[in-house]
Amino acid sequence: MIRAAKESLNGIDLWDVNRSYRFEQGFTFELNLLGEGDRARDEFVRGDDE
Repeated sequence: MIRAAKESLNGIDLWDVNRSYRFEQGFTFELNLLGEGDRARDEFVRGDDE
């Protein structure tokens, strides 16, 4: 999750706002397909420190 966030942030400055948003949304979509967002949200709600 952190690697994807870093790659997304490093890449968004390369283009205009619209392309940057689509680039970032690609990472969001991929992580959503993997279920990473659900897992991270559930851990946050439970208060897991891992």
